[in-house]
Amino acid sequence: MDHYLFFFLFYFGLSASVATIAILWGSHSKITGAGLVLASVPISNVILLLYRLGQIELKHYPLGFAVLDIALLGAFYLIYKRSLRWQPNRWAAVVAIIHGAMASVNIAGYAFPDVAAPGTYRLTLNLLLVAALVACLVGFTPKSIDEARGILKLKWMYFKSDIFHRWSARLGLTGIRPMPMRSKNIDPKEFDKICGMKIREARIVADLTQKQLGDEMGFSASQIQKFESGANRISASLLYAFAKFFKKDTSFFYETVDQELQTKPAEG
Repeated sequence: MDHYLFFFLFYFGLSASVATIAILWGSHSKITGAGLVLASVPISNVILLLYRLGQIELKHYPLGFAVLDIALLGAFYLIYKRSLRWQPNRWAAVVAIIHGAMASVNIAGYAFPDVAAPGTYRLTLNLLLVAALVACLVGFTPKSIDEARGILKLKWMYFKSDIFHRWSARLGLTGIRPMPMRSKNIDPKEFDKICGMKIREARIVADLTQKQLGDEMGFSASQIQKFESGANRISASLLYAFAKFFKKDTSFFYETVDQELQTKPAEG
């Protein structure tokens, strides 16, 4: 097998693993980061292919990678800057630093063309790229069995109550059990309202104001109010963070949603 093809399959497989973990257990920022990592693999190989076809000179070869690494550095830095107290995104800072180092190596390769040819140059870049992917894997992987199970259950709950319901309603597949929200006459926002109601219930039991809860979680009081009213959707990762903060099992949310939504009368 051509070693270029081997590296493409290796990095694509590793990136796909990062993306899979992000989809199963990650938040929006992790899924965005996984998308960036996954997209960078074919882009890198396009640059490499153009070089092998003679469309890019050796002296310009590192420049293409430097531009890509600088773009990724900026993107991951923005993900880190948007960190919240419940979601620090330290992994994004590490990946940004690694891509900064890769950009520096590539700029050196562009400034000093003789540097770009030796195996040490390529080995350094490959090691840094593997380090970036490993940082993503470590950052995305659940830190405990409870977290892995909890977020999966919550994401499945979202799937059942949102995506499945919308498509089954379009296809006329109402009355399917045990899926909640099986009736067309249920407002889709009802799901978010029930989740918000449980947040409010837990907050009141904990004797916290919306401002106090917001300070603990890194949100404003008005944002907590929107969560509790169902005006803003709470992601599965954030819902798990609320459950952990209130020392509740994730079933505190998804069992209630199933019970309350399934008591709604189905059409016809």
